[in-house]
Amino acid sequence: MKIFEARHVSKNFGGIQATSDLSFEVRRGEFLGIIGPNGAGKTTLFNLMTGYFAPTSGELLWKGESLRGLRPDQIARRGIVRTFQITRVFPRLSIRKNLEIAHHLQRTRGRASADALERSIGSLLEFFGFSERSEIAADTLPYGDRKKLSVALALAADPELLLLDEPVAGLNDIETAEMADVLRKIKGRGVTQVLIEHDMKFLMGLCDRVICLNFGRQIAEGTPQEIRNDDEVIKVYLGQEEMC
Repeated sequence: MKIFEARHVSKNFGGIQATSDLSFEVRRGEFLGIIGPNGAGKTTLFNLMTGYFAPTSGELLWKGESLRGLRPDQIARRGIVRTFQITRVFPRLSIRKNLEIAHHLQRTRGRASADALERSIGSLLEFFGFSERSEIAADTLPYGDRKKLSVALALAADPELLLLDEPVAGLNDIETAEMADVLRKIKGRGVTQVLIEHDMKFLMGLCDRVICLNFGRQIAEGTPQEIRNDDEVIKVYLGQEEMC
């Protein structure tokens, strides 16, 4: 069942067409990958889906209702939460305090008791392996753990749809494998995920379905195997990347 839908969505910045006539759906419980060369419109699409940009034309629907005119915080409280290419944490605050702040975006805000909040934070600390380090400052963490913390902050906001913007950029092989395990466990909790990533081995190993963009247009959609074998995708993108 689809929970999110884009209908003929375009975004112009002056004379620049960042996305053009995009139409696709996100199905509940799936892991959807978005790939394409730099400048293909991938991050612009995430900004549209989360209200940072408004479409020039077209419609974005969440559970059948338009998101037009909603602010990013309003969209987050409806259940659509994102991470960013550049890790965004509160560097001088503890891991626990970071998670406490992130809980303010919860869709259930105002209904959770202090005990429920503490249980939720404790669960996240354990889930991400931070239980023994909960009081240390975020900026003392290794880079890979800071990337995991940024995902933890998004998960603290209780998303139904989690948008991940290059979660393994800059990570080594061990850290990348750890992130893959984390995202699989998040899927096991019933969270739908959409992933932008240039690491094709990582993305293809996680995703149920993949969409390829080029110059703001969708050029292909299919299973990872279908995308690997698509002549146009190979020509404009996979031929430039390490084949998986």
